[in-house]
Amino acid sequence: MSGTDDTPAALGPALELPFADLVEDAPFAVLAIDEDSTIRYANGAVAGLLGHDPEELVGDPLFRVIPERLRTAHTGAFERYLETGESHLDWNHIELPALHRAGHEVPVSIAIRETPIDGETLYTGIFTDNSRPTRLQERIEASIDALHELYVVASNATLSFETRREKILELGCQYLDLPYGFVTEIDPTTQRIVAAVGDHESLSAGAQCPIEESYCRKTIQQDEPLAINDAVAEGWETDAAYQRFDFDCYIGGTITVGGEMYGTLCFADTHCREHEFSDAEHAFVKLLVQWISHELTTTSFQTKLRELNETAKRLMSAPSKSQVASVAIESARSILNMPIAGVWWYDDDTDALVPECMTEQAGEYIDEQPTFTDGAALAWDAFTTGETQVYDDLRTVSGIYNEETVLRSEVIIPLGDYGIMTTGSTDQRAFSETDLKL
Repeated sequence: MSGTDDTPAALGPALELPFADLVEDAPFAVLAIDEDSTIRYANGAVAGLLGHDPEELVGDPLFRVIPERLRTAHTGAFERYLETGESHLDWNHIELPALHRAGHEVPVSIAIRETPIDGETLYTGIFTDNSRPTRLQERIEASIDALHELYVVASNATLSFETRREKILELGCQYLDLPYGFVTEIDPTTQRIVAAVGDHESLSAGAQCPIEESYCRKTIQQDEPLAINDAVAEGWETDAAYQRFDFDCYIGGTITVGGEMYGTLCFADTHCREHEFSDAEHAFVKLLVQWISHELTTTSFQTKLRELNETAKRLMSAPSKSQVASVAIESARSILNMPIAGVWWYDDDTDALVPECMTEQAGEYIDEQPTFTDGAALAWDAFTTGETQVYDDLRTVSGIYNEETVLRSEVIIPLGDYGIMTTGSTDQRAFSETDLKL
């Protein structure tokens, strides 16, 4: 077994863990090791608890966080477990000191689970600080099995997204001891139920209601989950949401896709709770929200890629530059939801970028597409450098063509030696990382 000293030689590589997105911002520390006691994953909370940069720990022996006097015992106990499958400790709750980067010891509680990943088995430990008892620590033992089941569901690539989503809702209901779980999609005026578990007449998939009659209108206004323990006592009795759904307790968080609000993930009951939602329950709901946000973002990205691939085929078969431009800006509008867009082609005779076409909505803000020449605009810089230019706030940028523009953000995409396409928005920072990758 490796990991018997502090030298990180010939140790295993980091892995893309299926649950990394779920626990990266969790309020408890997570370490995953392989059978050689090599650290393969560490989440952000490790820094606060043990003082280590998580990225620096990956690839190092677990001994980095074990006091020297306990290292021989760890090695012996772990080897015996690998040989026999038997542990003499309760893996649900182990109290031991951990070694802080500064050299002092930190009393911790550890819960351990085996996690199969890509043909090998990792051992995932969830660490909480025993020096400062909290409600999170008191509930963490009850969370371990739910977290492990969450990992199992999240990493099961054989299940469809819809099946995993249903299992996640069922898991949340079981853990929170609430009968109803549901996912919504929200636009400025309407809440639509996308998926639901539990027998509630207003929660069937496809059911809609005005946003002002939903609990979720409050959820999407805050960063942390919205929790209601006793709706009547908390002033919801006359609220339109209470009148429609009759939820006496509720907890829900905001789902984002590509950095944009998509809807909510919620759990509820028509009976009030005897106690408040705990820190651990809040943390668990946040993990579920992170998972579904990640999955929906990935799905959205893949769908857009497929549509863009189809667009590329259309572009290759377009008989004229005019039709190529039309296909390009229509794709920006319909696939990428960028309704303000235009295309310019480079004209060798005039050494300028001359306008070809723009979307109808762009025409609402631009009377006439200008011609861009050397040094006259940001567009020319993108064309000559061949690099996409992103401007989050045009008011802070010098050298823009029209200083009176109502656009606040802009992306300029060079089209090789042929020209450029631009897309803009009247909002600042309107383009997500997903948009830019596409």
